[in-house]
Amino acid sequence: MGRPHRDFVAGGFYHVSTRGNDRRTIYQDVDDRHVFVGILDRVRKRYGWRIHAACLMGNHYHLVVETPRPNLSEGMRDLNGDYARGFNHRHGSRDHVFGRRFWAQPIESDEQLTITLDYVVH
Repeated sequence: MGRPHRDFVAGGFYHVSTRGNDRRTIYQDVDDRHVFVGILDRVRKRYGWRIHAACLMGNHYHLVVETPRPNLSEGMRDLNGDYARGFNHRHGSRDHVFGRRFWAQPIESDEQLTITLDYVVH
């Protein structure tokens, strides 16, 4: 049986995160971070996302994303998939880069948005 479908809405705000497999690092060096940001920018343009905040930690990342269209799953598939394929190619690996599928928490009020933005940037 497949994973349950998650509903994402047009005009939604989300706190999104993905962690490295077994909490391993997802960026080996500064070049990996640049590659990730480049892929994120392509995904942002392709899906019309507005990125309000981003934080790249050693073994995970956080984003605050506004989705004018209900396409968070498609964009995350492209972001994590493209990055993982490139990471494995650059580092000669075949393992999973990311553990579980991405986590997304809907942001449902201005107060929650302010708290989430503060958390992500600090």
